[in-house]
Amino acid sequence: MITTEVEVRLEKLISNTLGIFTIKPAKLVNWIPGMFLQLSLTSKTASEPWLDSKPFSIASWGGEEMKIIVRKEGKFTTSLFARASKGFVSSMKYPLGNFYLNGGGKKFFIAGGAGISVFTSYLDFLTKEKIKEKLFLFHSAKVTRELLPSLYWYKIPENVEFISNEGKSSLDDGRLQRLTFDSLKKYFEKDKNLQFYLCGPEGFRDYWNSKLTSNGYNVKTERWIVS
Repeated sequence: MITTEVEVRLEKLISNTLGIFTIKPAKLVNWIPGMFLQLSLTSKTASEPWLDSKPFSIASWGGEEMKIIVRKEGKFTTSLFARASKGFVSSMKYPLGNFYLNGGGKKFFIAGGAGISVFTSYLDFLTKEKIKEKLFLFHSAKVTRELLPSLYWYKIPENVEFISNEGKSSLDDGRLQRLTFDSLKKYFEKDKNLQFYLCGPEGFRDYWNSKLTSNGYNVKTERWIVS
C-alpha cells in the first residue's frame, strides 16, 4: 500500500446520484481485481489524519488511470461530485483489501447498486487479458439506467452470463423490484461448488448471505461499501 497524489475528475453521470470517476495517481502500482482505495478530498501525507476520506472499490483494472463508481449520499460524496466536475488534486492510499476475485473455481457474482464496482474490475481483467472464464454476474438496481449495461465502459464479455432485475414489474414509484433467492436458484441449485461473491448495501448483502449460506453455498462478502 502506498500514499500518492491523484487527479480526480467526474467522467460520466449515470443518474442524478450515481457517477463514474477517473483517478490518475502520480505513483502507479499494480492492483488485483476486488481491491479498493481510500480517497481524501485534500492533499495530505500518510502520517496525517485521514478523517476526510472514504474507501471505494477500484472499478477498473490495468492502465495508468483507475475508475470508481460513486453513489452521491452524504457530505463527502456530495462534495466529491461538485469538485470533480471540474477536476481537483487530492491524495489516495491504495491498493487495499483482500476481497480477491482472481482465485480458481467457478464464480457467481451478486451485486446491489453501486456494489457492481467491485466486479467491473474483474470484467476489465477478463477483457484485457482475453480470458474466456465462464462465470455468472447478477446485478440488481433500483432503476434500469443504473444497471451494468448502461454504466460499464466495455462490452460485457460473452463468457459472462449476465442476469439483472431489468424488466421486472416496477413499484408504484417507478423503481424495479428486487429478485429473490427463489427466482435465481435455477442458475445454481445443481452446483454446490460455486463460489459466491457479494457486494452492495447492507440489507442486500445480509439477505443473500443468509439465503446462500443456509443452503450450503460458500460466500465471500465485501462489507465496507455504502451504496
